[in-house]
Amino acid sequence: MSDIFLGTKNTDSTQAQGLGTNQKYVWGQGSNDVFVGGDGDFISVSSLNKLQQDIVKSLMTNRFKNIIYPLYGSTVRTDILGQKMGTQFVKAKVKNAVIEALAVLQFLNADNPDLDEQISTIDRVSVNTSDPREIDIQVQVTTKSGKVLSSTVTFE
Repeated sequence: MSDIFLGTKNTDSTQAQGLGTNQKYVWGQGSNDVFVGGDGDFISVSSLNKLQQDIVKSLMTNRFKNIIYPLYGSTVRTDILGQKMGTQFVKAKVKNAVIEALAVLQFLNADNPDLDEQISTIDRVSVNTSDPREIDIQVQVTTKSGKVLSSTVTFE
C-alpha cells in the first residue's frame, strides 16, 4: 500500500526520502507537509519509507486522539514530556510508551500485504535525555520481510 508522503520537522524529508530538492509544500510550513512532484501529483511513499513514516506518526500522535483507533499513538507528550521525574524513570517510561505505540501499529498493520510495511520485531528502543528540554528516541525494528529499519524521533 502507498500513502501520501508526510515530512516532519525532525528530518530533512526531501533528502532523507530521496525526493529531491525541487518539491513544493502544499500546507503545513515544514511540519507534516504534503509534497507535490514535478508532474503536479502528490508524492506517495510505500514499503520501508511508509513504515518509517508510520513509526514517526505513531510516536508523535497523542494516544486516544484518533477517533477510529483510540489506542493508536503514544503517551510521550501527554504523560511524560514536561513532568518532573528522574532521568532513569523518564527513560523507562518513554521506552514503555514507545513499545506500546509500536505494538498497536504492529497490530493495525497485520493485514497489510506489503511485508516491508509490517513490523515483525521491535529490536531496540533507546532514549537520550541529555538536554532536559528534549527527548531523543531511536527505534530499530525488523520487518516481516526481514529488513532492518532505524528511526529517530525528537520531542521538544
